[in-house]
Amino acid sequence: WLYVGGDFYYAGDKVSRMMGIWNGTSWISTEKPNAYLGSPVAALLAKHDTIYYATGGIVAAMKENTYIEGTGLPGLGDEVLCMQFYHDTLYAGGNFGGYLKKWTGRKWETLGGGLSALTPGHVDALCVYNDQLIAGGLFKYADGKEVNNIAAWDGKVWQGFGSGTAIAGTIYSGNVLALTVYGDDLITGGFFNMAGGDTADGIARWSEGKWNAMPGLCGQVNYLITKGKGFYACGDFGESGDGKCIANRITFWNGDTWVNLGFTIYDSGPLCMSFFNDELIAGGYFETIANNPINRIAMLANFTGFTDIKNKKQISIFPNPATDQLHIEAPNIHNATVTILNLFGQVMLKQEFSNNASIDISTLSKGMYLVNIIDEKGNVLKTGKVVRE
Repeated sequence: WLYVGGDFYYAGDKVSRMMGIWNGTSWISTEKPNAYLGSPVAALLAKHDTIYYATGGIVAAMKENTYIEGTGLPGLGDEVLCMQFYHDTLYAGGNFGGYLKKWTGRKWETLGGGLSALTPGHVDALCVYNDQLIAGGLFKYADGKEVNNIAAWDGKVWQGFGSGTAIAGTIYSGNVLALTVYGDDLITGGFFNMAGGDTADGIARWSEGKWNAMPGLCGQVNYLITKGKGFYACGDFGESGDGKCIANRITFWNGDTWVNLGFTIYDSGPLCMSFFNDELIAGGYFETIANNPINRIAMLANFTGFTDIKNKKQISIFPNPATDQLHIEAPNIHNATVTILNLFGQVMLKQEFSNNASIDISTLSKGMYLVNIIDEKGNVLKTGKVVRE
């Protein structure tokens, strides 16, 4: 099941205030007789068969669509924005005093001297990296040491990551909103343009004890999630006229470059992502994609990083990604048809060929497309995904 939290009244056509459950075919309400959530759900965390949810300053749990009585933990005094298990202990980050606390089994406890800021701050993201709990947000100090928006807790003391993140020319900014582990590296996203004193447009990589440059994203990164040999980023970023940035709202890092996934969202960018049945799910304030109504939640179907080409015969499609021309080599295949579709199944190009073909894709917008090749009898010879960059 996919658990979805936020600030809403309906899940599909069912009343399901603040949290709904998608089972793959329909929505399941979390409403019970005389019991429902009255404040937005800002964070969800799964452990085994239990779902922990944060609503306001309260953390509680449920199994399937049943609330577990007695799991409501004492309030933290302000909103909980993120949660993480570290060494089998629950940690919560948010707007409350100290910004990050752990549940001891009896009470919430601040870590060391806690986190603090020059003005009201918060912790927005948590992850575990190199057996340390990593906290990202908007804060200046960890246990009195200057860290600037990102810090690591090893169970005893706080440590920083160089000079942290910042907006150049400002005293206190550079909010870290997203964290993920990618191989041996820690990837950080948010609203900043500096990491460790070097340029970093919304995203930065911590590797081998230092900050390393990555191609930037033109705007704020709200969420990161690793999958296979790459990771996804979503947020309020878009394509730039100078060609510096090619991704709009959601993108995939394949190890070498950012891949535009064709999410033509012109509303606010997605706030969060997850996987359900191996497909990427994005949620946020958006209401349309490519002018199609899509009410605040969307799925990216059939995407595997542009390497999954299912081949029933020895047919080659290259290059991938491609720019203006896509080439097909199909020895001894006659009177075949290649069809290129967008992610909504609309036919963008269609061409008949025998043996080999070169297809002009220069008129296609940058993004991901589906490719189908059939023979003259209608048998499917090959399916796959290609990217125009």
